[in-house]
Amino acid sequence: MIFKIFLGNFKSDRIFRNLRAYSSVWLEHLSYKQKAPSSNLGRLINQIYIVLNIYFIMIEKKNKINKDNEKLYAFLSCFFTIVGFVVAFILWKDNKYIMYYAKHGLVLFVGQIIIAVISPFFLFFVYVLWILWIILWIITWMNSFSGKIKKTFLVSDLADKIVIK
Repeated sequence: MIFKIFLGNFKSDRIFRNLRAYSSVWLEHLSYKQKAPSSNLGRLINQIYIVLNIYFIMIEKKNKINKDNEKLYAFLSCFFTIVGFVVAFILWKDNKYIMYYAKHGLVLFVGQIIIAVISPFFLFFVYVLWILWIILWIITWMNSFSGKIKKTFLVSDLADKIVIK
């Protein structure tokens, strides 16, 4: 009877929480926590309880990225340039801080491509560009570990123009 009321709409977390609470009450009432359930209803309630617990653990882990992990993910997304950007885009698209530095990694990758393309034509100038690129890359690393959104010379201006939906 309880499950017919709450199984109708799973769109809100409140319904999930109510179902989780009722299933735990049923499990406690029927003493199914210590021993394996013998009836089909007991097994069903036990399985629902386990699935809902897994669901809430996944939601809590997804929503909680602590500050140290956020700094680490931002560092990795700018350190590995294009690969870091793709990983950050897939996993942490909603996190502003991580995506800010992932865009920096994308801009630095485009800078690498441009330097590689012009290298046969401007031999001496390319060395200067590589040194500038490495300096900007290291400054971006340090900024990503700061925990604050900081501007990096030339890179931030280009990264701010990238719009991700």
